[in-house]
Amino acid sequence: MTRTVDLLWDVEEEQPEHLLSTVFLEALESELNLVDWEVAVRVVSDEEMRRINKSFRSIDRITDVLSFPAALYNSAVCERRHLGDLLICWAQTLRQADKIGQAAAVEFRFLFLHGLLHLLGYDHENDRGEMMKVQAEIKKKLKRFFM
Repeated sequence: MTRTVDLLWDVEEEQPEHLLSTVFLEALESELNLVDWEVAVRVVSDEEMRRINKSFRSIDRITDVLSFPAALYNSAVCERRHLGDLLICWAQTLRQADKIGQAAAVEFRFLFLHGLLHLLGYDHENDRGEMMKVQAEIKKKLKRFFM
């Protein structure tokens, strides 16, 4: 069983330690029944997130996380299942963490979980609450990573 999470830190701020620890990723794997998977995560600035959100979704504003599922594109078949790519806006992560009084690393893990669920096919805009239910259940089971 293998996993690859490629994290590209594309902002000026220093990358905090332990954002996506092996223990956290193993716990997610277990909860989501993931085997031989990979995800690319790019951490971007407000400006880059706004530009990409406008380009891909025609929404001219910053958002916290964008998901690009590999299933939507002609993805080459490989040994591991490439689930897709995530973009996470670091400045928005910091703002949201500050607003609710939690550590930025906790908010980052939440955004990673949220984006990962999108890569797995969940869509909170169309699934009558199914994604939010799954997300809440995982947060509850893995609460030590979300405190």
